[in-house]
Amino acid sequence: NGKQVESIANTSSREATIMANGNLYAAFDICYNKWQVDENIYDMSALVSMNAGSRLAHNQVHIKPIGETKDMPAMSIGVVHHPNTKLIESDPHSNLEWAYMASWGKQSRITPDEYLGVGVIFHRSQRIKQTEDGNSYVSVMDASKGVIDYYFFAAWDKEPGGIKTEVELKAYLDQQIQFLSAPLKVTLFKPHQKHIH
Repeated sequence: NGKQVESIANTSSREATIMANGNLYAAFDICYNKWQVDENIYDMSALVSMNAGSRLAHNQVHIKPIGETKDMPAMSIGVVHHPNTKLIESDPHSNLEWAYMASWGKQSRITPDEYLGVGVIFHRSQRIKQTEDGNSYVSVMDASKGVIDYYFFAAWDKEPGGIKTEVELKAYLDQQIQFLSAPLKVTLFKPHQKHIH
């Protein structure tokens, strides 16, 4: 709201729809209707999807002003700032399209000696600034075009093949933003013709 992070609370209604529920891919859509922030009102939807075997959940957010509201707000994404956690960020000088922000530390609710890494992966060009508000590590994002496209994730040290250290988490995240910044390209060949991209 220009002063602090305001969570999605004051809405006229919320709707959730399961879009896909398969063994390899699952997705749901959440609509927040007439979200009021100060005197401004917005409609917002979030399509969350996940592929089997991945820690990443893809979140595609669309927001539009309603009624007399004209301005688009900056949107905040991030993770809770627990005690005994460390902020980890991707190289700010990288030329990769994607970047990340994460926390690492003893923040598991199961037992106090378990480590957990949580965070977000986002388009580097969309982040306005990195900050915190005492409760959360916050990436302020440019939502002027009405779209924010990002991933969120969690990595637990006790999961099968779990990430055990901060160094391992950073290596994993560096790999993920490499993959996202250079996505798979498919080339089709037709018999007796030059290949087509």
